[in-house]
Amino acid sequence: MAQGTDHIVGGVAVWLLFAYLLQSYITSFLTLLLVLVCAIAGSLFPDIDVKSKGQKFFYCLMAPAYIYLFAQKQYALCFLVGLFALLPILTKHRGLFHRWWFLLTCASLWGLSLVRMFPHYTDLVSIGTIFFILGCLSHLLLDFGLFKMFVK
Repeated sequence: MAQGTDHIVGGVAVWLLFAYLLQSYITSFLTLLLVLVCAIAGSLFPDIDVKSKGQKFFYCLMAPAYIYLFAQKQYALCFLVGLFALLPILTKHRGLFHRWWFLLTCASLWGLSLVRMFPHYTDLVSIGTIFFILGCLSHLLLDFGLFKMFVK
């Protein structure tokens, strides 16, 4: 079973591999750093249902997102962010947040929401979402192995 540090290393490994493979889409050093953060965040995200580095990171991002949406009078999205913030409390460890389909759905919906709010950054949000998903998959790979990660 991998721990937080192992998952960070997995996220960095995914970042190195896919940053090389997708280098034509990474147009600046800032984008390279952004996708690194997204890959590491993704590699920690499945463990937000327990006290972990991922949970701390998750709530550090959710609070400003909630405040921003409230200030922008985006009450529907504000409600969804609040609801999503409660999910880790309501689920068991290695339950919902360790399902590839749930992680893919969450990341995609979050990416679509960001594109809707910031349409000028569509390319940046898209590549960041891809690296977040790859980081999540690296977490599942470290926890379950190649074949069992897609069975759950």
